[in-house]
Amino acid sequence: MSQLLRSVIDFITPKPFQSNLDFFTIMKNYTVVEATNECGEKRYLQIAKHDPMDITERRENLNFLYRKCKEILSFLSRKRRYSYEHEKFDNLYFKVVDLKQKIKDALKQGDEGGSVMHFYDSFIRLRSEARGSFSSSKDLSIL
Repeated sequence: MSQLLRSVIDFITPKPFQSNLDFFTIMKNYTVVEATNECGEKRYLQIAKHDPMDITERRENLNFLYRKCKEILSFLSRKRRYSYEHEKFDNLYFKVVDLKQKIKDALKQGDEGGSVMHFYDSFIRLRSEARGSFSSSKDLSIL
């Protein structure tokens, strides 16, 4: 009878969360933060540390964007020679140089940086502005 009563009570009452991780694994992979809730109780929170793959992937993405900015700068300098709109190309050129410098600073910053997406969005916008339209100004069918 007592065993039945104990099993019913165990079923109804919540059990505390038991972690299967040992202390060294927790300290290696998580940052443990002590917090106090509204009731004045101390709680310990486990916050996962950054995975080294995330840092490597971020660095690779920034290097890729840096190389692509250099390609756009080369493209703009060649395109400027054959265009009459030098001021337009100069403004765009300096915008790309500024983005390239921001990416270089983010690479120097290392692990402390945030997302790469704002660099990517700026790059896409500048790339589309640099390429413009590839439509020919001459009607080639009359040749």
